[in-house]
This record gives sequence, C-alpha cells and structure tokens, in this order.
Amino acid sequence: MFTVGAEQGGRGGNAARRNVSLSDAEAGIFLAVRAVDAEVVADGPLARTRLTVTFHNDLGRTLEGDLVFPLPPTAALRKLSVKVGARTIDGKIRARDRARAEYARAVSAGQTAALAESEGEDLARLRIAPIEKGENVEVTLALDHTLLPVADGHRLIVPLTYMPRYVEDERSIKDTARAALDRPRPLTLAARANVKVRVEHQGDKPPSLRCTSHKTETKVGKGSTEVVVQDAPLDRDLQLEIADRPSGEEPAVWIRHDPSDGPDQNGPTTVVAIVPPAFADEGPTIPRTVTFLVDRSGSMQGRPMESAIRAVRGCLRALGPEDRFNVLAFDDRLEALAPAPVPFDDASLSAADGFVGALSARGGTAASMAISAALADRIEGAPVALNKTPKPDQTYRLRLVVFMTDGDVAGAEGVLAAAKDGLSDTRVHVLGIGDAVNHGMLAQLATLGGGTYTPVATDEDLERALVRLKNAITAPLWTNIRALVERDGERRAPRMLEPPGPLDLFAGQPVLLAFRGPIESGDRLVLQGQRADGEDQGIAMDLALPSGARSDGAGQIWALLRNQRLTYRFDPADDDTLEGLGKAFGVVNRKVALVGVNADERQATVEGSVPVVLPMPRNVEMARGASTTGQPPPPPMPGAARPMAPPPPAPAGFGPPPAPPAFGAPPPAPAAQRPPRARVIMAAPAAPSAPAAPPARAPSALTADEAGLRALLLHQNADGLFGGDLGATLAAAAALVGRGHTAREGLFRAELRRTLVTLRGRAGSLSGNDRILALLAVALLTMPHGDPAPEGLPAQIAAKLGDLSLQDLQGAREKIRAALAAAPAGWSSSTLAGEVQKVFL
Repeated sequence: MFTVGAEQGGRGGNAARRNVSLSDAEAGIFLAVRAVDAEVVADGPLARTRLTVTFHNDLGRTLEGDLVFPLPPTAALRKLSVKVGARTIDGKIRARDRARAEYARAVSAGQTAALAESEGEDLARLRIAPIEKGENVEVTLALDHTLLPVADGHRLIVPLTYMPRYVEDERSIKDTARAALDRPRPLTLAARANVKVRVEHQGDKPPSLRCTSHKTETKVGKGSTEVVVQDAPLDRDLQLEIADRPSGEEPAVWIRHDPSDGPDQNGPTTVVAIVPPAFADEGPTIPRTVTFLVDRSGSMQGRPMESAIRAVRGCLRALGPEDRFNVLAFDDRLEALAPAPVPFDDASLSAADGFVGALSARGGTAASMAISAALADRIEGAPVALNKTPKPDQTYRLRLVVFMTDGDVAGAEGVLAAAKDGLSDTRVHVLGIGDAVNHGMLAQLATLGGGTYTPVATDEDLERALVRLKNAITAPLWTNIRALVERDGERRAPRMLEPPGPLDLFAGQPVLLAFRGPIESGDRLVLQGQRADGEDQGIAMDLALPSGARSDGAGQIWALLRNQRLTYRFDPADDDTLEGLGKAFGVVNRKVALVGVNADERQATVEGSVPVVLPMPRNVEMARGASTTGQPPPPPMPGAARPMAPPPPAPAGFGPPPAPPAFGAPPPAPAAQRPPRARVIMAAPAAPSAPAAPPARAPSALTADEAGLRALLLHQNADGLFGGDLGATLAAAAALVGRGHTAREGLFRAELRRTLVTLRGRAGSLSGNDRILALLAVALLTMPHGDPAPEGLPAQIAAKLGDLSLQDLQGAREKIRAALAAAPAGWSSSTLAGEVQKVFL
C-alpha cells in the first residue's frame, strides 16, 4: 500500500521541491530524494560539478539514511558536506577501513556522522546517521570528471537517475553495487532537478551547444556560455554536447601545465587535449570481421531496442565485399545470426536484416558471457538463424566488436575481465543507449578495446553516433600511436604518461594525454603511429606555454586518468597505489573514503538503516506504461507478473514494427519481465532450439525526410547498387547527393563509397545507355567535390552539372534534375527508381 504526502519545505519552499514519501509493505519503507541541484563548470575536457541532493525523514523514528547516487562518467568524488537539521559535517579523506571505523564509532557515541564511498562503477554510496524524525538532510558533493569524446567534440553528462542492475554472479557484487541493487525502485517521484552549466570558451568564438535530453535556457557571455535546466524530473540523465571540433585542417589543442611538484611530489604536470578535424579523405581501408553484439535484455524495451536495430542495419551498409560479419543477441541467453562470421553478400545481408528485425527485449543481461562469445572464433551451443559457415581464407582481417547496450551490466569486473585477455588485434566500439547508462564502465570497456564509446539518448543522437561509428569501423586513422617529448632533437617517452599504452586515433576523435615532468622552451609533443596501410605517420606540436598560461586542473586530470585506469583493472596489486593517489589528490576510490563527524553528542538511538531512493529512468517507466504525473502504480510483489506496454512503432522509413522472434526460444512470459527492484541471478543458458528461417527484408515506403533516406539505404545490395538496378542506383545517388550526403561527408558516406567503387569498376565493361547511367551516378558522387566529369559521360549531360556544389542544395537539386532529364529514357522504369523519383526528385 502506497502513501503519498507532500511537504513544502526545503530551500525557498518551492512546490517543485515537495517531498514525496512512498512506502510499500512488501518492499519495505524508504525515503525519497526531494531535489537534486547541480552546478557545473566545463573547461576544455575537464568538468567540475557541485551536486546537492536533499531528502527528509518523515518516517517517525531516528534512522540511518543510505543514499546511492550515480556519478558522471570518469568522475572522482573529492569533497563532501552534509547538513542534518542544524548540524554541518565536512568530510575528510581517510583510508577506507579507517573511515568506516570512524563512522561507526561516531554513530555509536551519539554523534552525527557521514561516510562517502565509491566502488568504481559510477556510483557513490553515502551513509548518514542519526537522522531524527522530521529532519531535513542536504548532501553536497564536489566532483571532478573528464568529458566524453563524441563526433563533434565532447559531451557533458550529469546523471539524475540510475538503472537498476541485473547480476550475473552474486558473489562478485561489491558493497556499493549491492546497496544499489537491493533498494526499492519507485517508477515516479515528484522530485525535481535544477542544473546550471557554465562552459568556458577556448578562443574568441564560443562552441555550439546542444542539449539532447532537456529543454534549456542559454545565455552567451564574455568568455563563457551558461546553460540552465529548471524543474526537470529525475527520469533521465542530462546530456549536453559541446561542439568544439575545429572546422579547418589543423587540430585544436588545449594545454594546461602545473609547474609545481604536485601533492604527490612527482614533479610538474602537463595535460594536452587534441581535437582533430573531420578528415575528408578516409584513406585506405583494410578487410574487417565485424561482430555486432546487441543487448536485448528487458531494460532495452522500447526505444533503446529500436535504436540498436537501426544501428545494426545502418552499420551493415558500411561494410564491403572483403569483410565478414556476424550478429549476436543476448539477454541471459545467446542467439546468433550464424555460428561464425559470414561473407558480406546479398544473402547474408538479407538474413541479418531479418534476424535483427525479429529481436525483442526480454530477460537479463549476461554481458560477460556475450563478450566472451563475441571474441571467440566460433559460436558453440547457441541457436543460429543461418548454418552457413564460410571457407577459411588467408586474408588478414581486423576484428571489430560493436557492442550496443543500455549499460545495465552489473559486475563490471566480470565484463572487463572477460574482455581483457581476448582483445589482441581487436577493436571494441560501444554504443551506450538509453536515459540512464553506466557510461564510465562502457567507456572504459571501449578504451580497453582500443575503440570508441558513444552515448545515444535521442534519435538525433543515433544518427550522429552512426556517422562516428561508421568512421571508426572503416579503420582507425592511425594505430599504435605513441607519445614522445622532443627536446633538442632527442625524443623520449614522457614520465608517468596517462594513458600509458599505444593508442588509436579515429577521425574526429579527441585525445587526452597527461604526464609528469618539467617542460622547457622549444619542447614538442610528437605522436607517432601507422596508417591503415602500414605506413608510418606522425604529427608534432609545440608545447610552448603562452604568457599567463593556466595551471589549474592539470594535476587533477592526471590523477583522474590514473585513478580510472587502475580502478577498472581490478588488480589487488594496485591497491597501495590507489590509496596513495586518493590521499594525495583527494579522489575517492576503492581504497579511500570521505568521512566526517559533528562533535555534538545527541541522545538519539538509530532504529535501522533506510534507503534513500531515486525513481526509475524514463525508458523503464514508459515500458511499464506508468503515468508520468500523479501517484505512481505500486511495484509488483517479488515474482508477480506485470504486463509490459507494447513497444512504440518503428520510426518512419524503417518498415513495419519488428516481427515476433522467429528463431531460438520464445521470449519468457510477462512474469519474467523485470520488476522495479528485481535482482536476477543468472542461470545457465537454456538449451538451443531449432531456429526458423528469418523473415525476408520487406520493402518500406519512402518519405521525403531523413527517415526516408535511411529507408532508401535498406534497398542497397552488398555490392553497393540499389535494387540490383543501374537506374535505381542513379536515382538513389541523386536523392542522397541532392540532400547533402556524399561519398566523403554526411550521414551515408561509407555506403556511397561502396557504390562509387562498384560503379567505377563496372563502367568499363558496360556499353550504351547502361554505361551512361553508371557514369552519371559517378558524376553525382564526385563532381560536388571538384572532380571533373568522368570520361565518357556525354558532354551535354556533364554541362548540366557544371559548378555543382552542395553549398546550395536547392541549386544542386535543380542541376541534378536537369541532368536526369537529359539521361537516356527508361532509367526510372523500375519500381524502386520510380518511387525515389516521385518522393525525392
């Protein structure tokens, strides 16, 4: 039985800060977060966040409050301040065991105390006691974190909720993860968040800012831009994209240098952030084996599942004839397109479309099992949709794993440990899809795999993510990059470099490096690596510091990078280093904690520990059909069935909604769907069942928008031609080019590059009208970039495309229509070409 009560109170008595108390006879009693306030300063790749969480004890007894709160990715907790009623507590860094002992002694003595710990999975756990009846509690955390690199620069993420966890191995769960797992999870609360972000400008021109998650108010000032979000529900993370990628050919460089020896006395600190431009020339590509690993667990219900399906279909069209691929789908069981990677041809492409189109969300998240399978040469013991096994060949292929998940993967230690030993000559690219994602663990998995991590919160995010992902899976721009400092013609490895190992550089991918030691006038930072074709390549940049160069943040970034790397190695041998790092730089990790005690003795007896909770994130709430306002429905009792709402329809242009699974075991009954506070211990995978043949790709209606262009790409065959017809290929090229998408830029460059290669290869063997159609399509794909008309294209048609430029899309479309009017008759006779002409041309 739920009770809902509102109390005006807290700062300013704002109704948006009303407290909602929820209790459930089955789930136990808990306190609800009343409000979250965040103030963030973003300066280059570094962000500093002041986070305030408030709640109220209305349970009629004295208790300990146990708050588990998500942290931004890569964040380290640095300061703690707590107000309990009229008492104030300030935390101090201590060794973790000592901090726990101090907290326990203080509470036993009747003193007010607070303890803040982290477990390295983007969660902070705060325990506060005693909290007497009717007291307000205000917890303020100071955090430092680096921003996530994305396609146009960086992304700031401020978590306002967190996803409940599935567990593969209960024995592996740490204290903080268990505290997050075991608490009740209401679907909706009336609590609100207010966030203020100040983005410092690098140079005279402010970066473009785009909030993908919330409505914002933006004010551009001298030297900084302020972004404000007011009274937002605690149902999704705030995500702000900072487009600071340079538009020219030179990379943007951000440097901080602290000449002091630092708190650890290891010498000066230098931090260099390099944001490369978007490279127009992709350069050579190498054959690849790409495994798409799709999380289909219950928390992926609705839009996350749709986004994963769209991502697989989009990325498949970026492959080429030398590539091989496979698609694995997992919850607590594993299913595969084929037992081993298959050639990229029309039959495999059609089967893959059917396989992913049949996926639906269900069950748990056995991520370590799935990653181990993705790194294996062959899938054993899982149902497959194709029994096709290619013949071995001698072609070298770079192995790529594209992992798509909402980050609901408890036990990051198991996931990373499973990946660690299988990443030789492999790149792992990760998409974190959803409203509340474990960004830090997923980003570290991508770092461990030498790949990229991209968060996806909206449909627009997905399109940008696909651009970046297609660029990344084409091949790294450079591989095995090593950083050196050049002084007087001699090059040496920087001391205590973070990250220490060889790196990969992807087009448009920011790189952040930090090292210790002095720098002198004339020093240069040199990056040396190899291109995809094996040729050496390097770049050098001056480390000259301008007068008045800032030092703030340099040591903290170095400490953050080292703290994160050692934390996610899960190696007990790092414990002493982590403890020293935590004490010197004031960063909380698994070996140090923040503890504070107010000396006033209180005559209060703590009557148990009560969780302080956040509501479910939005995608889980929407999947359960919960109301977004008013009183939420009660969570089911353990084991009780709760029907899931049907998934929303597929976006326009992607055909009908996914069909029910046509292979492997059927989805579990509704009782197996996740209740809000369920803990699921993974059993052994179910025995495979005989798969049915996947449904064939169904043609979809085209619409004159981005969704229609995506739908058009689903008609592209493995050789790059559309519908297997030159006329349809010409029509598709005209439609895509006329909307600004070309072989070298835009959303579809990888697909059209394959089309261009095929057309050029076949043009010499064609004759008559077929040759003219092929050459005209080549002209459309190349002439906007300054290339001459292809040899053999009739002069009267080439003249129609003179000065074709994508700077004026309306003018470009007029020129394209004129060229098509002069083309041989009958090019639009096929059904696909006719539909493209009607919709786009």
